[in-house]
Amino acid sequence: MSASHPAKLFLIHHEAFPQPGELAVWKWPTRAYFPQDVMMVKRVLAVGPASLIMKDRTAIVNEQLLGVAIRTGTKGQPLPVSQWNGAVPPEWYLLGTAAVSDSWDSRYYGPVPKEWIIGTAIPLWHTSRTT
Repeated sequence: MSASHPAKLFLIHHEAFPQPGELAVWKWPTRAYFPQDVMMVKRVLAVGPASLIMKDRTAIVNEQLLGVAIRTGTKGQPLPVSQWNGAVPPEWYLLGTAAVSDSWDSRYYGPVPKEWIIGTAIPLWHTSRTT
């Protein structure tokens, strides 16, 4: 788990597609950034039809500020920024955590298609963000 969500244990409700405000469980389809079988948990900001506007590394989702994509990761590696700019199709998900500036979210990879979504995450056990 990362600092973007304090939960450490989740119940995964398979085949229950999350709605805005809920937590999505999804798998990155390639090994570009994460190992093939790593499941990700992120809050759903919007489900298409929606909009994602990227301007000078700033992400705006449905006219609400998501945040600014940082330039380098925790190990000094350069980070990509989403090239998406405009309408998000139906059944595509915008994922993110506005409160965490370095959350790996739609600022970097753009919208996520429904096919990548495994289900809805229900937090069962939380720890503080400082642990």
